[in-house]
Amino acid sequence: MSPTFILEKQKEAQDRGHLNIWTVYDHPTDFPNSYVARRFEVRAGGSFVTGDIVQSDALSIIRKSFRQCGMTCMTRAESDDPKILECWL
Repeated sequence: MSPTFILEKQKEAQDRGHLNIWTVYDHPTDFPNSYVARRFEVRAGGSFVTGDIVQSDALSIIRKSFRQCGMTCMTRAESDDPKILECWL
């Protein structure tokens, strides 16, 4: 997985004055065979899920891609859904 897609989505949201949060899931129901990161966009009125995802069989590949984009990992909160592993900003 190339970080190019992630960087493009980061720039698009930034150009609109919005923040991206990528939430990483451990084999969610709709993708039972892979790890998935879903992009949420934070703007006035709240946080909204987008249709943008990245997926991989290996969690390390997703993490490496976000690190290459200069992003920061936030660990999951106790109250998060158990499928959520972390978020990247």
